[in-house]
Amino acid sequence: MSRLQWDQSSEKVYELGVDRGVVFPPVGEGFVWNGLVSVNETPDSGEFSAYYMDGDPYYIQAQPDNFAATIEAYTYPQGLEPFIGETTGAGGITYTGQTKGSFGLSYRTLIGAGDSGLMEYKIHLVYNAKLSSSEKSYSTTTDSPEPLTFSWDLNAVPVDILGRRDTAHIVIDSRKTNRTAFGVFEGYLYGANAITSRLPSISAIQTFFNTFPTNNRTEHLNYRGIYSASPSSGVLGDGVSINGYLWIHNGTTWVNQNYLVPTVL
Repeated sequence: MSRLQWDQSSEKVYELGVDRGVVFPPVGEGFVWNGLVSVNETPDSGEFSAYYMDGDPYYIQAQPDNFAATIEAYTYPQGLEPFIGETTGAGGITYTGQTKGSFGLSYRTLIGAGDSGLMEYKIHLVYNAKLSSSEKSYSTTTDSPEPLTFSWDLNAVPVDILGRRDTAHIVIDSRKTNRTAFGVFEGYLYGANAITSRLPSISAIQTFFNTFPTNNRTEHLNYRGIYSASPSSGVLGDGVSINGYLWIHNGTTWVNQNYLVPTVL
């Protein structure tokens, strides 16, 4: 047995930042949300229920959390309007106070480790999200103007998950998943050649990661999509699907990995 060690560089893990916001409407492909400032996850924490016997607590039950968040941004895409109660009609007139729809959301948070400079990340996926109306505070311009920020409270309806508690929020951590599968998944989430950006169901994501062939790749994969033949160019770490098989560029040429790439529906 060895003595416990503190302050190991590789264990000094920290999280920071938020980027790669994507909105997924119920129908159609996802679109980028530029201008995200913060996503503050504020779960509607379940309360504790204590059970007593002979005047002493003998069991404490924790109720499940419901995912909620506050989103702050400098701007939002026009495609978000149906989900914040706005519609634009003939003549470019925008009507507020309209019915709000539900949507899916993705964003990325970064992970640093020690002094190595190695940056990993988490992809957050939110299902059945709804936004509250944003407070907008307009003020006169001065010699030191500050841009207006928008803020929304987000709540989401949990999704049924076999063998797990229902949830509306899942996290895919680049440190914990198959590197190659993670790269291919990003191709489906963000879009790639012959692939439109989409938010797969949680069950489809589970199947994808559970059935992806095992490999010992340590680097991130830049998955470029589906091709009928090898692309004319590529760099180390690029990956493509050709006739269903995964090919990865080794810095010189494309190499067939000799296994079929599962699709994410």
